[in-house]
Amino acid sequence: MIDYGIDLTSWIQIVSEETKGENFRSLVIVCSSILDVQLENLIKCVLVDKPDIDENIFGGNMPLSTFSAKISMAYYMGLISQHEYKTLNQIRKIRNMLAHEISIRDKKISNSIMRSEEHTSELQSLAYL
Repeated sequence: MIDYGIDLTSWIQIVSEETKGENFRSLVIVCSSILDVQLENLIKCVLVDKPDIDENIFGGNMPLSTFSAKISMAYYMGLISQHEYKTLNQIRKIRNMLAHEISIRDKKISNSIMRSEEHTSELQSLAYL
């Protein structure tokens, strides 16, 4: 089986390099993408190792091609907790708004962050940038 794990130090280094000098919008989008990849890797750890898994499960318009689908699958497979499920969905919603809204200071974005069911300090701090 392929080892999809990567240590935390390596991921912190990747995030740091990818977001160096970037604006808030870019930071959220890059970090969300990293979470998406990590969820995919987590799911792959419990699936059978087949050469066409990326194409048939995670690629294009396949069942696990979206961040949302990966969040749900990881939760219902018992790979993430309910708290992680809710937090990842909130991050996904914020990412989508930032990717499609003209202004990151838009009230819809701030309100969405503040409506988060479980206010983590990280999510709350985003509303005040």
